[in-house]
Amino acid sequence: MWIVVFSLLVLTVTFFVYGALRRKAFYKRVDKLEDWKNDILQRPIPDEIGKVKGLTMSGETEEKFEVWRSDWDDIVGVILPNVEEQLFDVEDFANKYRFQKAKALLDTIEQRLHSIEEQLKIMVDDIQVLVQSEEQNRTEIGSVRELQQKLIKEAITRRGSLSSSAKVFDEKLEKANELLQAFDERTEKGNYIQASEVLEEAKELLGQIEHLLKIVPGLFVELQTNIPAELTNLKNGLRDMEEAGFFLETFAIDSQMERLEEKRVELLEQLTVLECNGMEEEINFIEESMEQMFELLEKEVEAKNEITILLPNLREDLTKTEEKLTHLKEETESVQLSYRLAEEELVFQQKLGKELKELRQQLQVIDEVTEEQKQTFSSVRSMLEEWREGLTACQNKIKQAQESLNSLRKDELKAKEELKQLKEKLLEDKRLVQKSNIPGLPETLLHRLEDGEQKLAQAIAKLSDVPLEMGRVTALVDEAQALIHENSSILHETIEKARLAEHVIQYGNRYRSRSAEVKKRLSNAEELFRAFEYDEAIEMAVQAIEPFEKDVLEKVQHLAG
Repeated sequence: MWIVVFSLLVLTVTFFVYGALRRKAFYKRVDKLEDWKNDILQRPIPDEIGKVKGLTMSGETEEKFEVWRSDWDDIVGVILPNVEEQLFDVEDFANKYRFQKAKALLDTIEQRLHSIEEQLKIMVDDIQVLVQSEEQNRTEIGSVRELQQKLIKEAITRRGSLSSSAKVFDEKLEKANELLQAFDERTEKGNYIQASEVLEEAKELLGQIEHLLKIVPGLFVELQTNIPAELTNLKNGLRDMEEAGFFLETFAIDSQMERLEEKRVELLEQLTVLECNGMEEEINFIEESMEQMFELLEKEVEAKNEITILLPNLREDLTKTEEKLTHLKEETESVQLSYRLAEEELVFQQKLGKELKELRQQLQVIDEVTEEQKQTFSSVRSMLEEWREGLTACQNKIKQAQESLNSLRKDELKAKEELKQLKEKLLEDKRLVQKSNIPGLPETLLHRLEDGEQKLAQAIAKLSDVPLEMGRVTALVDEAQALIHENSSILHETIEKARLAEHVIQYGNRYRSRSAEVKKRLSNAEELFRAFEYDEAIEMAVQAIEPFEKDVLEKVQHLAG
């Protein structure tokens, strides 16, 4: 019995405590919304609306003023009093423990106040736009009218330099005047925002006129005076050069000038109606094109002058080169008495003779083309430059062959010294293998070492031939030298790998007892080591050790010094 009574007592106390806490929360929220409502009532919205009274009360200004005043009266006289009553209803619901209805009504009131806030923000923003539009219009109209008057005077002053576009300038200035009249009309009617839009349009148009007044006279000068004068100069220069015997048909300058003249006329028509977008770039293109044609003609004149000087010099160079080849052949016959020259050397000299003969024929063709004026001098100059490269190549070959003869005996002594050094290199490598105490060398390396010794023996034998075929000797010495030095490098690398393999295996023995797998891999590494497969031995030993010690290869290399 007492347990039931006690339980009921606890439930009753809990209910009243819960109810008190919920009511307190609702009262707190009601107070917050009440403060928000009072804050809205105390805002200087009437003062903001009153700013409009200083403007012309007609048109859109009067309409907006009436709407804003009506909206504010509705908020103050109807909506907010209704909110006040709803707040009392919330308290009544809370006192009667009707919490669901109290919460729903509070949410509705809060949403309503948010809507009022958004409405007031839009209203204040619109007022600011209207007031600022009027103020900005009043501030800017003076400078805009000054610019208008200035441009009218400039258009009159520059009328002669505006050429056929003067009438279009008049039309644009008249359009600007109509826009300013429309601005005045909208301002008088209180349509300040519309007036602001018209004023912006007038400012943009006057800015365009101002820009055009600056550039159009210069564009007319270019299209009516400068470019025609340059085209005339170009035509006269072209005619003079053709009369002087220049072959210029390849350049097709006449057709290019016709296209430029057509473009000039087209641009002039566009300029007359003030369609100037991109015109400066088009004029620059015409001027650059004419400049390129002038440069082309100038280069043609330069090419002719160069050819006049160059041709006699090249004829003389060719004659001297032919004389050098004759001397080389005579000296070669003398050297053959003591040395056996390679057949390739004799064939090489015969080939040089044919190349010089071809160069002689080519030069004759160039002479004929130049005299008969069948090609442009620029193309003839290119032919001569290519021809001179061929002559220079022949001269270098003759020089090399001459040096080869001069150094024949010298090369023999040099070959003997190089062979001596290669013998010492082989002995040194053999001693290195003996000192290294490695199990042995891979079979591929042994074959390479044998090939190196054979190459050396062949070179030594060839050097003993009489008469001496020095070209073949030099080739054999070079082959032996390349092979022996490469073998030496591989040998050193192999010895180092063998030592490293041995050190890694020895280092890994400390882990041999860790597992059967480690023991097996180390044993395999030893077998690979004894089979001279050192790279594989290193890899196998590292795989055995790495599970216990990372970077083992670097560590062993460091320990081995």
